[in-house]
Amino acid sequence: MKEKLFFYIHAYQINESKQVFTQQKLLEKLPQLENLSSTFEITGGKLVKKSLLSHIRFDERLRIAEGMDFWSKLYLTSEKIAFENKETYNIRWMDRESEKLEMVRTEVDDMRVRMNRILLLTIKGYEVSAFVESLKLYFAGRIEYLEGIGLAKSKVIEWVKEQYFLLTGKLF
Repeated sequence: MKEKLFFYIHAYQINESKQVFTQQKLLEKLPQLENLSSTFEITGGKLVKKSLLSHIRFDERLRIAEGMDFWSKLYLTSEKIAFENKETYNIRWMDRESEKLEMVRTEVDDMRVRMNRILLLTIKGYEVSAFVESLKLYFAGRIEYLEGIGLAKSKVIEWVKEQYFLLTGKLF
């Protein structure tokens, strides 16, 4: 019998119980909000006007960060975003044998979604320095993680280190 792994993604509560953000305010606060809670990245527990969905696509080809990709696009096209502070959980099941292979497949998708969000925000004229700083820290953490699970010589980690170098000017 294969051992199953459970991944719990906790959307932590933040101070406000309910808040309505303008697009501008949410995008300014998003790097800090994402550090407090996964609520703004994950797909579950959100309501969206149907009219917005005719122009925004949920990219099913992504193996991870599909929620972040989807919500980033919606945040860029929504005039107002309402937030209600409630705890939510998502669970993913995975066989232990396929964990490492799945992680390698998903790392690049996740990082590209994060970089694409910065590109879109830049094109729309938003200040992105907090997003870039957050991305640098994220890349450093992913490099350490991938090395820790024995992928120090993989093509994925070479790509991640290259992106880190391009962002920071430093070798990892």
